[in-house]
Amino acid sequence: MITVLTDELLKANGVTYEQLDAVAVSAGPGSYTGLRIGVSAAKGYCYALNKPLIAVSTLQLLFEGIKQQASEGFYYLPLIDARRIDVYAALYDAAGNEIIAPGFFTLNEQFAEKIKPYKNLIVGGNGAEKSSQLLVVGNVRFVNDIVPDARFMVAVAENKFNKGEFADAAYFEPMYINEFQAKLPKAK
Repeated sequence: MITVLTDELLKANGVTYEQLDAVAVSAGPGSYTGLRIGVSAAKGYCYALNKPLIAVSTLQLLFEGIKQQASEGFYYLPLIDARRIDVYAALYDAAGNEIIAPGFFTLNEQFAEKIKPYKNLIVGGNGAEKSSQLLVVGNVRFVNDIVPDARFMVAVAENKFNKGEFADAAYFEPMYINEFQAKLPKAK
């Protein structure tokens, strides 16, 4: 459906494929299948239209969404639920500078210690709620309704476009961080 939805979106806004300057895609981390499908479609558009590819971290998208509901002087901790007691996380300052690079973390005392120096903290994403018992130091605010949204991608993608920060469409791979693990179905 992604190509059908893309057609509908462009038509609804009176834009043709030829008018696009680049194709931006969520680079992950996130759902293995979702990333594969999204990146494959984006690469297809890039090749067919001879347009550059812009890759944006899913955690950076969440940061942009969290930032819209925040105050000055805070650090931003977007969290993506990675099942069990694990999350994908990154830490950003108010200007969007990466303080802690995107990674796979277990919500434990070691993670809490890593975050502890950042007293004014806004935590968002679908992993925020399960971190609320652990992150209780300083001035911590939780925003639970933030999801990766293409609207948050616009400013980041435009900035990367203006700087000429393009991904190599031939070799670009999504940021999986954690290896894909196939499981046997529970019911036979």
